[in-house]
Amino acid sequence: MVASVRGVGRCVCCGRELSAAGMSRHLATCKGRPVGKGRSFHLLFESEERPEFWMHLEANVTTTFQAVDGTLRALWLECCGHLSAFEIRGERVVTVPDDEYGLGGLPMRTRLDRLMAPGVRFTYEYDYGSTTSLVGRCVSVVEGTKRAPTVRVIARNLPPLYPCARCQSEATMALWEEPLCDGCTEASGEAECALPLVDSPRWGGGAATTGTPDLGQFRARRDGDR
Repeated sequence: MVASVRGVGRCVCCGRELSAAGMSRHLATCKGRPVGKGRSFHLLFESEERPEFWMHLEANVTTTFQAVDGTLRALWLECCGHLSAFEIRGERVVTVPDDEYGLGGLPMRTRLDRLMAPGVRFTYEYDYGSTTSLVGRCVSVVEGTKRAPTVRVIARNLPPLYPCARCQSEATMALWEEPLCDGCTEASGEAECALPLVDSPRWGGGAATTGTPDLGQFRARRDGDR
């Protein structure tokens, strides 16, 4: 696997671009965060296998795990409607509880404030076959936030830069778990199996259909790093 560049991310609230560590500090005092009469959990998600993918969410304390699950699917993970689950404070919150097949647990309609609290760490997995695993942390409870939408992105990584595994130029496609440029994809003899390199921790073998690539961002960051 070719090493990737863990680049910066963008604050949705003010537009600043910062490192993963810098973003967590920035969000605590960002003046651009929407103000309202709600109360929200600040949640941080990172890919366990590909830590260049990270996302900060703000979720109303009374919303459900299902709402968070739906946001992660829509932005990062969805491909074929697979099952998913959270593991938090000794509980398993699952898409379809089924004790007969060892998939018991609380339903996704469980409210966040039943289990979530500042400092709590948890895990999330999507697709029990070709599993994508995320690690999560409740950073804080934020007072005076917008009530709608119930879950909103406040910061996330910009599309990572991957060098082509065969020639080290800019990768734009994924052949299974191998990032390739257009030329090496064609030369591989398996171009029909390749998929666009999307901004998702499931790129490649996971075949995510979310995380639409923004090649303009790829190129702007590439040129800026020279």
